[in-house]
Amino acid sequence: MTANNPDYNPITPLTQQALAFYDAELRPQLEPSHLGKYIIIDPASRDYEVDTSPVAAGVHLNDRRPGASTVAFFIGHDRPRDLSLPDNFPSAKDTPEPPLRLETEADRAQRRRTAKELETYYNAKLRPHLEPAHNGHFLFIDAKSRDYEIDADFFAGSVHLEDRHPKAEMYCFHIGHNAQTSAFHGQKIASRQ
Repeated sequence: MTANNPDYNPITPLTQQALAFYDAELRPQLEPSHLGKYIIIDPASRDYEVDTSPVAAGVHLNDRRPGASTVAFFIGHDRPRDLSLPDNFPSAKDTPEPPLRLETEADRAQRRRTAKELETYYNAKLRPHLEPAHNGHFLFIDAKSRDYEIDADFFAGSVHLEDRHPKAEMYCFHIGHNAQTSAFHGQKIASRQ
């Protein structure tokens, strides 16, 4: 079945189970204080994670429930049920966006200098300990603290480092690769904050 099929129903039994758990136990705890955040639910275990980032919520729940079948949606944004929003759902006009700041040439030059410094740090201090055992994994380094996280999963590694350093200036390196063989090597990673 597809969305073009009039018989298509996005409400699977797994989704029904997650929504029933949410309505019965979680809605009173999470609304209205968490409106607009993401929730990911594992209906089988009744475990869940709430975060402003769906990636972070998914990583944290997967840390506890590897491979679980999950359902994700916005809190208070009952689209799986009726496509309507509650009257008190925050709108874009309620939370003005800060003005967009475009990256300048000076910003790009600073980013390249920091990436080069971290590449030197990686080669001198970390490479001998990480290669070849972790080849192919991602290494995330906080430019300020030099704390790092290694993970085969790009998203999990970045989320775990940012959990420890919420304002991290994070750069990614692909262990066993260089800038010519990996698009990730030496790249600055945007914060979810």
